[in-house]
Amino acid sequence: MGKVYDGSQSFLGGMNQSLDEALLQSHQYALGVNISSRKGLVHTRPAWSILDVNFDVGSFQGAAAYQLNSVDRIALGVAGRVYLLDLSTLTLSSALGDSLSSSVDRFSFCQADRYMVVQDGDPSTSWADANWPVILNGETVIDQSAESDNERLPKGGAMAYGHGRLFVSTDYVWTGSAWTNDLGRVGFVAGDVIKSYAPEDLLKFTETTYLNGGGRFQLPEEMGFIKAMAFQKNVASGTGLGPLIVGAESGLAAYLVNAPRSEWQDIDIGTVLYSGPGVGATSEYAFVPHSADIYYRSEDGIRTLRDTYSRKESSFANDPISGQVEDLMALDSSATRGIASIAAGGRRILCTTSPMGSIFQGLVSLDLAPYSEMSGDRAPVYDGLWTGLNILQVLSVRDDVYAFCQDASGNLKLAKLDESATAGTENSQSTLCRVYTGYKFFESPYNLKQLENIELFVSGIEGDVDVKAYYRSDKYPLWSAMNSGTIKGGSGLGQRRRRMRFVPLNTPGTDPVKQDQLNRGFAFQFCVQWEGKMQIDRILMTGVNETSSFQKLSDEADTAVDLAAGVDQVELDDYSYEVLP
Repeated sequence: MGKVYDGSQSFLGGMNQSLDEALLQSHQYALGVNISSRKGLVHTRPAWSILDVNFDVGSFQGAAAYQLNSVDRIALGVAGRVYLLDLSTLTLSSALGDSLSSSVDRFSFCQADRYMVVQDGDPSTSWADANWPVILNGETVIDQSAESDNERLPKGGAMAYGHGRLFVSTDYVWTGSAWTNDLGRVGFVAGDVIKSYAPEDLLKFTETTYLNGGGRFQLPEEMGFIKAMAFQKNVASGTGLGPLIVGAESGLAAYLVNAPRSEWQDIDIGTVLYSGPGVGATSEYAFVPHSADIYYRSEDGIRTLRDTYSRKESSFANDPISGQVEDLMALDSSATRGIASIAAGGRRILCTTSPMGSIFQGLVSLDLAPYSEMSGDRAPVYDGLWTGLNILQVLSVRDDVYAFCQDASGNLKLAKLDESATAGTENSQSTLCRVYTGYKFFESPYNLKQLENIELFVSGIEGDVDVKAYYRSDKYPLWSAMNSGTIKGGSGLGQRRRRMRFVPLNTPGTDPVKQDQLNRGFAFQFCVQWEGKMQIDRILMTGVNETSSFQKLSDEADTAVDLAAGVDQVELDDYSYEVLP
């Protein structure tokens, strides 16, 4: 009957949920939790470090990078107030500007040259009831109260700055004598161009009135309300910016606002790139320019501007780029996608998922540079799900990724991702990691095998690492435990271990319906779990061929037996892991 073998010696393909676990290639895995597969081997993900910042008490209402030559800051909203956090000193300013709405979920932020503009997007029924934006020049508040209503920066929501102009989505329309409600944010206005001798003119909107036709743009009604706005970057132009991309509920449109304003009336300035259910934007916090593309959260997953546009004339489905993590993206609900966020940094795209109220319990990690060669970069791969923080928003400042989160007591905290430190612990708490393989057939999918053991070759061990292993056979819904133990890694340079053997428990479980022992099967799937810092270099699986007989349908008997988790058979994919203290 003889021994048979299977295994994995690389994970270059990353995570893939778009295929059944039985069809995955040996270099792919079915699910990764708190791991990275950068360079082709799975290891503990980069660590989060909680920064020493004391925030004011109140509901978090969003944040954005505010970068000046003098210092990098983060502008944030808490309980209706705007604050600036100096990232060089971790000093938090006092509240700036007049109070905005304390009841909205998120503010809208936009850096326009040296200015930071913050809107609350409060959907009031009248212009008079809506709040004016807070405008900052560093920590100085810009007061526009002396300006007439039709010339100052208008009240609105999502904004974008490019080609020397500020663009503001707004519920209101200027009729020539007053701003009136348009019953929905389906249009936006363009402000004045910046002047080197009068940069404050950037904050004025006189051109919305004295040019023929004004400066308001209206999206087609079927595209729904505007959710996000951004300029495509790294385009061959005088400013490096391309068209203004407007993300609406049911599609995206591009506007050639780089043309002289005097020509806007004479050219086809606006183009619907694509429209339809599911392909539009859901959140301005999850609408992020990166390289020459824009990554954004849609109703059906993670999309990019270039990928979705390239598929628009295809006769096949216009799918998102997140098919490999489709089950993780499905954890979100429509109610929470409006506050979803994406950060681009460290050659990764991180997108929030798995919400609990207004908190996201996980991030999906897309590695944009898993490995590269002189012949060219390889395709991005998904690491999987990262847990450990109760996340309110992720954002990037230059190439650094930050996360606003809540601790166990509900206090607002700021964490920074350190790509260079894959520590096994974060603030004295171990990181729980898992990798779920695809099914292994041990040379033939048609021969019955008894599982003998799996052997792990590991490296990069720092400190004590608790390791466990699980298995299941032939699509059985529950997992059976193998033996477990602790690697005493000590301190100093990362240690290694070779051929650490894990075997099924002495008394293997039994399928209560067919009475088959669960350590026997035609194919086996495995899960390796560890807490701490470690890398898996190889996995070797060993089984023994056995004889088997086929099952007759005539032998099927009525049964009321239900499968239920217990001590010997457990569920693993629950995503419920401890958060930082």
